[in-house]
Amino acid sequence: YIAALSQFIIVDISNPTIPDLIYQKEFQANVRGVAVLDSFALIACEQLGIYIYDVRFNPRPKIISWCDTKGNARDVLVNDSFAYVADGTAGLVVINIRDKLSPQIVDGLDLPGYARKIDIQDNLLYVALGDSGLGVVDITNPKEPKIEAIVKTGYVYSVFALDEYIYVANRNGLTIIAKEGK
Repeated sequence: YIAALSQFIIVDISNPTIPDLIYQKEFQANVRGVAVLDSFALIACEQLGIYIYDVRFNPRPKIISWCDTKGNARDVLVNDSFAYVADGTAGLVVINIRDKLSPQIVDGLDLPGYARKIDIQDNLLYVALGDSGLGVVDITNPKEPKIEAIVKTGYVYSVFALDEYIYVANRNGLTIIAKEGK
């Protein structure tokens, strides 16, 4: 599942030497992120919001629902029955996707900067906030996300959390941050 400029692409890589293009859809906005949950793919499609695909219908996956967000949906991740959206200047958006046919925004969180990319580990969500650095958000209660910290690391493009470290891609290259208590 690939977010590629203005396209959402599905490629079968069961034989990595001969990848097979399964599906390709062009959108009127940039497709920035993809999250997969079971047989559903959620795509972050900038000003168009989030689209939910049922990908069981190969070779023709179909859009089953859509949820607009206030900002520019730049990235999406799924945890349990909630989708978390890095929504540009609108910060973080939390969408209940228990009913895939009727996604509902349950909360949002104003964040400084421009929410670009996100990663989740345990009950913490890490947000690349452009020139505002790295945001750390507690999502223990998805309906009430809370800012835990804003870490100044220079302009942040992307973030990845693994075990006791947070890897931050920024204008300086790569910054590795040890999580508190580690």
